[in-house]
Amino acid sequence: MGSITIVILSYFLAFDPTLKLKSELKLLQAQKEIQEKTRKELIHLEKQNRYYSKLLEKHKIATDVSLQNKLLEHLNRLTHQNKLIVVSFNPTHAYTAAGTTFETYSFKVRGSYTSIVKLIYDLEQLTKFGKVTSVMFDKIKNHKTQRSYLDCELYIQRIRQ
Repeated sequence: MGSITIVILSYFLAFDPTLKLKSELKLLQAQKEIQEKTRKELIHLEKQNRYYSKLLEKHKIATDVSLQNKLLEHLNRLTHQNKLIVVSFNPTHAYTAAGTTFETYSFKVRGSYTSIVKLIYDLEQLTKFGKVTSVMFDKIKNHKTQRSYLDCELYIQRIRQ
């Protein structure tokens, strides 16, 4: 009877607290792993945020204004540099197909062929406003002044999901 009492006493005084501490240790180790994983994910997301911010800055796209306003501002700057005239800037046309929204920006400029080509190159390759889907040149003659000028209608398409 005395040995049974010693076993019971030793269980409650030594083994039970040890088992409780062991389960608490496992719980704390799991929480520590979760914290380390979360910290690593946070560092990764901060790096991604810096990368995307640099990318937006590099391609001259602001996040605080609408893309249409930024496009118009950039277009005005380029037309001033290349001696072009913005004849029209139409409202954005958006349509959705298969869950994807397509936005199309259209505008017309007037000027020399080389200036217009420089504008197209800048819009598609340097600033990444979208894909230039259509370019239509039109040579128009003003019969009153007997002068000809070149108009170009541009369509830039952007995919927004």
